[in-house]
Order: sequence, then C-alpha cells, then structure tokens
Amino acid sequence: MDQLKISVEKNHVPRTSVYGVILVHKNNFPHLLVLQSNLSMDLKDEIHLVGGRLKIGEDDPVEGLKRKLRKKMSMEYITHYEIGELLGTFYRIEYDKNLYPYIPVHVSQVKEIINIYMIHLVEKCDFKIFDTDKLSSIPLFALHNNFEKYNITLCSIPTLVSRYLMIYG
Repeated sequence: MDQLKISVEKNHVPRTSVYGVILVHKNNFPHLLVLQSNLSMDLKDEIHLVGGRLKIGEDDPVEGLKRKLRKKMSMEYITHYEIGELLGTFYRIEYDKNLYPYIPVHVSQVKEIINIYMIHLVEKCDFKIFDTDKLSSIPLFALHNNFEKYNITLCSIPTLVSRYLMIYG
C-alpha cells in the first residue's frame, strides 16, 4: 500500500488497474484462469487475475489490458482473442485492502479504480506464462464467498459473470 500512497500523492490522480476474466471449461464446469505468483508469501496476494496497473496518462483501459496480456501471457501471438464487456468496477477509498463496488458519498477522491473485463478466447489456443507466475484454474463454485482463501476481487467473479448463460458439456 506504500507504493499506492506514494503514487497518488505524487501524481494527484487515483491509480487505475485493469484485470481480465478468462473462463475455461474443465470437467464440464466453468473455471477461472488465474496467475499464481511464485514470489509472494501471502496466499491471498499470490493468486490474482491477469492484468495490473495502468501507466500514468494511459487513458484507454482496454489498450492497457492488452499491454498487460502481452507482458504477462505473451498473448500477442494469439490472434483470436477479444477484450469484451466491462464486468465491474471496484474502488479503493483508503490506503488499505478494502474495496467497494461504489464510491461512498463521504469520499471525494478515491485512491484506486479497478476495472474488470471479460476476455473471450477462441475454442483452442496456446499462450506462454513467465517463470515468476504459474497458471491455475479455479472452479467458480470454489470462489463464491470464499473470503478466507481468496481476495474480494476473485470472490466477486461468480457474481459478475452470473449474467451470462453458461453451456456445459
């Protein structure tokens, strides 16, 4: 959180982060693809969605997410993926881990804005993950309200994608 505080106080703008939700079918049930950091000691911080912070002045979140996908997963080699709908936005109002799906009335300046987008892949594709991360899949039922094991962003994914009709099998 110290980096967030330094960035916000230096630039006088909230930090913006973008993440992508990639769903796959495994054992005939939707699973979320996540990156698992090999460097983190805290399990909650270790598992995260694909994406990250935008650069200061980077105005287009979709282009920022594409840049992050190229960096984290070498997705420039995949010609058939599409950044889809904005699933949700979270706001960090203080320099702590709490996130809100809205801006409370008493807050005039948020510290961070987190946008989560759906990523549509073709039926079969390959991509490369770098050594600092490991690719994992988590079933949606394991994420729902499992705040002891996962962070609030991951636990909200089943709710955010519930508007989609998922066909199994």
